[in-house]
Amino acid sequence: MPGQHSTAEQANNPAPGPGTPADGLVVVSENGIGPYGQQVTMGHHVLAADQPAPIGAGSGPAPYDLLLAALGTCTSMALRMYAERKGWPLEKVTVFLRHQRVPAAQARAGQMPADRITREIRLEGDLGADQRKRLMEFAEKCPVHRALTAGATVTTTTPSLEPESSLEPVTAARTVPANYTADTHAALAAMGVLGHGGQVPTDVGQVRTGSGLAAVIAPPQILADVTTSEMPGPGGPIKLWVYRPAQGTGPRPGLVYFHGGGFVLDGQQSHDGFLHALAGGTGHVVVSVDYRLAPEHPFPAAVHDAQAATAYVAAHAAQFGIDPARLSVAGDSAGATLAAVTAQLAQAQGGPALARQVLIVPQTLYPPQADTASRRDLGEGYYLTTELLAWFADQYLPRPEDRTDPRAAPALAPALAGLPAVLVVTAGLDPLRDEGEQYAHAMASAGVEVRLHRLEGAFHLLWLATKTNPDVQADLIDAIAEHLTHA
Repeated sequence: MPGQHSTAEQANNPAPGPGTPADGLVVVSENGIGPYGQQVTMGHHVLAADQPAPIGAGSGPAPYDLLLAALGTCTSMALRMYAERKGWPLEKVTVFLRHQRVPAAQARAGQMPADRITREIRLEGDLGADQRKRLMEFAEKCPVHRALTAGATVTTTTPSLEPESSLEPVTAARTVPANYTADTHAALAAMGVLGHGGQVPTDVGQVRTGSGLAAVIAPPQILADVTTSEMPGPGGPIKLWVYRPAQGTGPRPGLVYFHGGGFVLDGQQSHDGFLHALAGGTGHVVVSVDYRLAPEHPFPAAVHDAQAATAYVAAHAAQFGIDPARLSVAGDSAGATLAAVTAQLAQAQGGPALARQVLIVPQTLYPPQADTASRRDLGEGYYLTTELLAWFADQYLPRPEDRTDPRAAPALAPALAGLPAVLVVTAGLDPLRDEGEQYAHAMASAGVEVRLHRLEGAFHLLWLATKTNPDVQADLIDAIAEHLTHA
């Protein structure tokens, strides 16, 4: 029962005296108790998941004990879900966590104290050695929500700890930054209700009309005045959507934006709210380009449109209320690829002059060059699957030889020196994470001013999920605004 304990448990886990640090042990075990089949043991306190002791009640657990229990619960549930998805015979998960308690006055309200946490995981079931190894690797990639781990150092070790035993000193620790893992699972669950889990579409029409993002995108906050215009393009007229911040007058810095969508999807509907927030949050006039889409218009049509639109906005800056000396390019996913390529071409061809780049979750390579750990480890379960990436590539790049063209894979460009200052944003649970970060480091090595911002625990599209997870987009807008301050 909650709050009860045995004599042996008291002897092994004495309650700390006032102001005296003591070891704290938390055990999370799936044994059929509570709505999620969880029992949580905290030192000499046992809590059933459906009957938590009130915070601050008598000798009950401290608030950060409850948060530590949530870390174990998240680990346990994530491993069970991963094993079920794989079809592996995982019967039970037990997670042991030990941390150094601090006096309550030193604990930050609502957060874990900035101390050392050790986590040990026991897996029960008829599992093979490789399955156990992969489950432990998955646990390393599955930190809990940022509020639970802020400032803490977490180490995962081999499963051997009994609840009454002690731990050896930690020898290899890693700092867990703020992360959005819980937000990712919430958004993926909402999308999954509509049957959108990263499945390969049967045809282009299906994927264009059935985006699961509708389940997680809130109506836009009107932060900009929106108009449309057309410009002559290399393959016909190109539509431009212009977002001008509602406040202020006079020429403003400008941002030519290329939406994502695998070069196949029209991103105006999914990105409208984000573009409002981008204009309002950065004070930039944002010009979103309706470039041609594959498979009707395969590579390099989108590149030609992106290059032409950027040159057009630069030449007609006054028409858009933009200061031409403060014009930058930005994009997300496929659009980030276009922004990177546009910046490379502008630098190589002597213009237009660009102040900055913003590359959000960019794709910079294609297999076999894109052989990264994130592609291997995150290619299923996080919406943007290996199969879906391959399908988009087949629509946009039907000729295999085009996949090594630097205009399709900007990481293969022979020279990166002289590019505009760049912000590269990656997502921790995105198969494209590593190639985006590798491209950032390559630019830095070439002397480019680079900022790298990882949305830890986020999947590829989480920053668009404003209905379920608005804080992620706010985090992203803040990072972009800081980068563009000097543009």
